[in-house]
Amino acid sequence: MEFIDPKAATATGVSAAFSEDAEIQLWLKLGRMAFFFCIWSAMVIPIALIYSFRF
Repeated sequence: MEFIDPKAATATGVSAAFSEDAEIQLWLKLGRMAFFFCIWSAMVIPIALIYSFRF
């Protein structure tokens, strides 16, 4: 199997226009919030169901 060096395969920086664009930064922030909500709800819903049926 071919070896891929992660340091060479990933970008190390972004352009100034990308980091200063308010719309892109807003989308990134919303994406992080959505990811957190999905992970959080995936953990909480089963626990809430078990709790509701147990008590």
